[in-house]
Amino acid sequence: MQDVEIGDSAETRRGIMKLTGGWPAFLMEFHESIQDLGTADEALRSFDAELADGARRADCSRRLSLDDPATRDVLRPLADYGDLRREEIVEAAGDSGVGREDAERRLTWAHRLGLARSRLTRSLNPLVARLIGGDA
Repeated sequence: MQDVEIGDSAETRRGIMKLTGGWPAFLMEFHESIQDLGTADEALRSFDAELADGARRADCSRRLSLDDPATRDVLRPLADYGDLRREEIVEAAGDSGVGREDAERRLTWAHRLGLARSRLTRSLNPLVARLIGGDA
């Protein structure tokens, strides 16, 4: 972002990271949007509005491999509640009909791809949380 001189304030950088999740493809699209719209603030508003559109959400979900219902069931508790322990996620996924081993495997996959983050608890990339959660 510094190379292309966008995100000169901490607030703008936070907004960009929240909406793009820091994914290179979405950052490039955001940069192209700035070229078309003129300012980072306009591009942020446009990108935010696009994510509220069902077709755009579906496209972003597909591009991040989030279109599988079982994967969404495993990650949804993180989108809904924020940071959770691995066991809490697996238990919630079980309530949605996803088996323990499958939930564990999908959670490991999400972590390896950077969709979910972990320390003592797990959390989601902000764009992933928006795509899976109900926040349109």
